[in-house]
Amino acid sequence: MKTKRLLDNQDLAFLLKSSFRTLQRYRAKGVLPYFTIGRKPYYRASDIRAFVREYADSQTYKQFEKPISWLISP
Repeated sequence: MKTKRLLDNQDLAFLLKSSFRTLQRYRAKGVLPYFTIGRKPYYRASDIRAFVREYADSQTYKQFEKPISWLISP
């Protein structure tokens, strides 16, 4: 079974260079898929890539074309 990489708010905020509040806005608008475990939101790496493809500028997207070692399976 292939393990899917999950990111929490801190990981994703660092990766996207955005604030926790910005991530909360994206979740509230429904543009950033997530799920919760307890009360903590998590994001699938595949959903993040799709989000970046659709909403990010071309420079940011180029960063996501290259594999990021900690986004690949642990």
